[in-house]
Parts: sequence; structure tokens; C-alpha cells
Amino acid sequence: VYARVSGEYDWIQSQICDLATVNIPDSCSAPTTSAPAAPAPTTGPTAASPTVWELPEYNISLPDCSTNSTPSAGTVEVTCSYNVTLPPLSNDTFVDTTIHSSPNCSNNSDVSNVEVDSQNLTNDNLGYEVIIKITPDDDNTTSDVGFCVHSKVMDNKGNIMKYRKQLVTVAVDYTATFQLNITSEKFNGTNFTATELETVKFGVIVSRCNSEKDDMVAQDITALSIDDPLYICIKSTTDGVVVNKIID
Repeated sequence: VYARVSGEYDWIQSQICDLATVNIPDSCSAPTTSAPAAPAPTTGPTAASPTVWELPEYNISLPDCSTNSTPSAGTVEVTCSYNVTLPPLSNDTFVDTTIHSSPNCSNNSDVSNVEVDSQNLTNDNLGYEVIIKITPDDDNTTSDVGFCVHSKVMDNKGNIMKYRKQLVTVAVDYTATFQLNITSEKFNGTNFTATELETVKFGVIVSRCNSEKDDMVAQDITALSIDDPLYICIKSTTDGVVVNKIID
């Protein structure tokens, strides 16, 4: 009987709580409602990280020059080896060596009996080797032969990016024991003092170009998309001056 009455009471109590709108009895607990879940935030497409393009690096070390111990066929060979830094896919056209007279290393001063015999990149373009052939005068086989080795690294347009000048002296003695000695020193420029200093202004041209440094004409320039590289070329308008590095 208790269970039956108790069950009827619970049913009546639930009906009262469901129908009550005012003066709700304390025995009725407030219905719990849950607010609708907030929609998940929507995000737009993630912007691609910009591609950073670094300027190509060029460098050439001081040379290590040596020679063969015994002259052959009336000539002496001097080998100068360099460490070089060049952009990827560089080739032998990015390096060059010329011989000038010593001690001024002037670009228009040749040495008649000294010439570059061969030159090439080595060690996966990390090294550069130059072989210089010396032909001493027949009537003077005991004198020193001095010359300047001018080696340079260039870009794909032939602009000189960095160079080294090295003074080399070879002591030749074809008499007696065929002694051969070589000494070299870094060329530090001509020794004179400027009497007057002045300010020199260099002009540059900035243009849109491609990865090969070729200027782009208007009809070839298209709109860029995300991740497309943008090439800007800065060229000097002054003869003999090359923009080597952009600092700021």
C-alpha cells in the first residue's frame, strides 16, 4: 500500500510541477536548460609564409702559390690555388685570372714572358686553381721574375664581385743545380697619399628583373601570386662601379 500511495504522490507532484507557472512550490526544482552550443569559429585560409631570397655570395681567398722543383722545356710553372664562394650552378666563366707587371699590378701592364696556362674550378666549385707558365729570357737565366696575379670572381653578367691581387717573385737559376725559389706577398695597393679628397656620388637604376638579372619589359610583367618570387635589380650607372651588397 505504501509503495502504491508513494507512487501516486510522486506522479501528482510531477504534474503540479509541470503545470505550475506562478507560485511554484519549493519542492519543484527549477528545470535546467542548456544554452545552445556556440558555433565553432571559422577561420580563413592560412596565409603562406613568405619565401626569403638571399643575395648570392661571392668570395675568393688569398692564394697558395707553389712551383715545380725542376724546370722543363725551358719553362717554369707556378700553381696558385684559391678557396672560392660562388652561387650554385656556377661554372668556369665565373672566375678569371690575368697577369700584370710587378709591383704596381696595373690592369694595362702585361708581362711578356709570363702567361696563364690553364685555370679551372675544383672541389665542386669550392676551389679555383690557376697554372701560370714562365719563360725566362734565354740570355738571363739567373734573374728574378716578378709579376702580379690578378684573380677575380664574377656574376653571370661578367661583373667583378671580388678580386685578389698577389705579387709573386720567382728566383730562376738554370745554372749548376737548377735552384728555384718562389715568394709571394699580398698586394696592398699603390703607395701614395691623396693631396685632395672629394665626395663622389654614384647613381643607380632600380628595375624589375628575373632570376637571371635580365630586365623585364612592361608586357612581360604579370601579377604576382602567393609564393611567387619578386626580383629587383639595382645597377650602377657609373662605369667601373658594381653594387656588391645592399646593407640597408
